[in-house]
Amino acid sequence: MLGRWYADREPFGLATVVAVSRSAPRDPGAAMAVGPGDEVVGSVSGGCVEGAVFELAPAWKHALKAVGGVHGVAGQAGM
Repeated sequence: MLGRWYADREPFGLATVVAVSRSAPRDPGAAMAVGPGDEVVGSVSGGCVEGAVFELAPAWKHALKAVGGVHGVAGQAGM
């Protein structure tokens, strides 16, 4: 799907795990994309982080630049 979105110049959001501290369900390099029709490909946590990525993806799809963010432990989020 990513290749098709890219080839068709469709906007999509892409979240990538770049680092983890302590234990984490996914290792660095794990990725999740949200496509133009809200299709989801991949996973970054296997849990609540997916919901946060999905909610923020519309803004990312049209940012045309990298947008950094952090999702911490114990409910501290700051994407």
